[in-house]
Amino acid sequence: MPRRPTARALLTSIVALAALAPAFVALVAACAAAPADAPPAATPVSTPSPSQPAAPVAPPLPTSATEVLAQGRAPLDACYERARQARPDLRRTSVEITFTLDDSGKPVTVALEYRHRMDESAKECMRTAALALQFPPSLRGKQTGTIEFASPQ
Repeated sequence: MPRRPTARALLTSIVALAALAPAFVALVAACAAAPADAPPAATPVSTPSPSQPAAPVAPPLPTSATEVLAQGRAPLDACYERARQARPDLRRTSVEITFTLDDSGKPVTVALEYRHRMDESAKECMRTAALALQFPPSLRGKQTGTIEFASPQ
């Protein structure tokens, strides 16, 4: 024999239904007001107009350490300028940087090989700038890249 609900359970159900009644009435009224043959409202599609530029597309992820160096070269260029201030005769040069990257793409160590001599302050600047770079996780492990510097003409 099934159990009969208690008076408290019945009262709780009635209160819950009463709370839903205004929403149900509003839904019925809205349906009654709409013409029977009206098509469903279409969701507007946003298309960029000539005066509204499209959203910028993110550049592709770099696939080598040299590409990472090229994309993040501004701090390294500042270091090269520091080296040129210490040695005005410093011309076109390149620096080979070997990175050890953790699994997230963060440099753990860097080793720099300079084609031309630079003062210790510029070397430390380059080391700090190289450690601040972020690599895609796909380049984890040991990576080597080269960055070229040209003196202003």
